[in-house]
Amino acid sequence: MKKLGLLCVLLLLSVGLFALTATANHQVQLNVNEVAVLALNSTATITLEITPPVVAGDEPQGDTDATKLLRYTSLVPDSTTRRMTVAWGALDVAPNGTELAVEITNVLPTNCGTAVAGGVVISDTAQDIITGIGSGRTGSNAGDGAVVSYAFNITDLNALDVGDNHLVTVTYTLTDAS
Repeated sequence: MKKLGLLCVLLLLSVGLFALTATANHQVQLNVNEVAVLALNSTATITLEITPPVVAGDEPQGDTDATKLLRYTSLVPDSTTRRMTVAWGALDVAPNGTELAVEITNVLPTNCGTAVAGGVVISDTAQDIITGIGSGRTGSNAGDGAVVSYAFNITDLNALDVGDNHLVTVTYTLTDAS
């Protein structure tokens, strides 16, 4: 009986030694490319107005709005950053006696840059609004993104002209840091 068991083991081993096998292979190139993608949570028009004061004799006030969220994805080489600028078109202007300011808040996570403290007054010259953007993403779910806060400010009450209404196009640009 022991000889039969030993014979079976030897037979199985010999079959395994002479089994046919085949292989095939190829290479796969894996690339990580630079990425710069930018969007707003909504492209709907915002209307900002000069509103009357609550108390007669006080100065009218400009509206504010913080309903827009900037969402972006950035992949950059090590030790490289991007920046985000804001501007409006060359022919765009604010109504007489007013300005449109923008401030970015809630820039998360930290590798998504640092907002310019206090924001900027928008003009036809591109200005930094977020700097130091590395490789990261803000997210795309409801509530994700950097908050865009607009303020329609009165700069000269005497220059206001009722009916002086302007539609401006505000453009955000994600670009390499210079």
